[in-house]
Amino acid sequence: MALLEIINTQQTANKETHSIKQVPIQPSEATQPKANFVYGDESLRAYSGRAELRHHNQILKLFSLFLIISLAYTNYGWYTHSNYLAKQQYVVYRVLPSGETSVNNSTAFQDSPTPEQIKFKAWEFIKWIMTAGSNDVDRCYAEARVLLYPSAYAKFDEFSSKVKPGIKELGIYRLIPKADSRFMEKGDLPEGSQGDITQYDVIVTGTVDTYRLGNNEISDQRLFAFHVRLTPLPAPTNQNPYALLVADFEDIKLPDEKKK
Repeated sequence: MALLEIINTQQTANKETHSIKQVPIQPSEATQPKANFVYGDESLRAYSGRAELRHHNQILKLFSLFLIISLAYTNYGWYTHSNYLAKQQYVVYRVLPSGETSVNNSTAFQDSPTPEQIKFKAWEFIKWIMTAGSNDVDRCYAEARVLLYPSAYAKFDEFSSKVKPGIKELGIYRLIPKADSRFMEKGDLPEGSQGDITQYDVIVTGTVDTYRLGNNEISDQRLFAFHVRLTPLPAPTNQNPYALLVADFEDIKLPDEKKK
């Protein structure tokens, strides 16, 4: 009997335990997570994506603008630097037989003056003559005389002795607003002339305006034309880097002026 009661008691306990395990625990509504679905969530995510894309586009635009400005600044810097180099004379390094190295400008190795140098020297001489005024005629003619070859001194001195007194008495000063230098052509020679034209024959033309001292009023305006013949020197010097001097000059009338 005792054994039977023990068995029955154990079976009863097992049934109660089994029944307890089978009872599901129902979570309360308060503990259950709630899923909230709002209409338009997908559109909001799409809008935020477009906003981020526009943000990146703005950054790329600013970066592109910075690159364009940097490129323009670099190009301008190289442009100004190239212009600066173009105005400089080339430097020539020459190794002597003794092993020493000499440095000179490229003009020291020129066989002859360039066309630009020839035309400039002729214009420089005429400029001193045509811009001489009452107050500076002596200085201007002295500067012009320095540019002469010795064989032309007598002609120039005779010319200046006739012109200078009249310029001093007029009370004027003169300016050249427009001038041009070109090489002489056959058409510039007087009719019947058999003279030879060389690379050192230059025609200098322009307009000279004459003003009265004191009131600065223009009193005269006229055209001028000069034939200038230059002669080359054996070598350039510090005082004459172009190695050119004026051998002869004369006031001429061009063919177009003769017809008037």
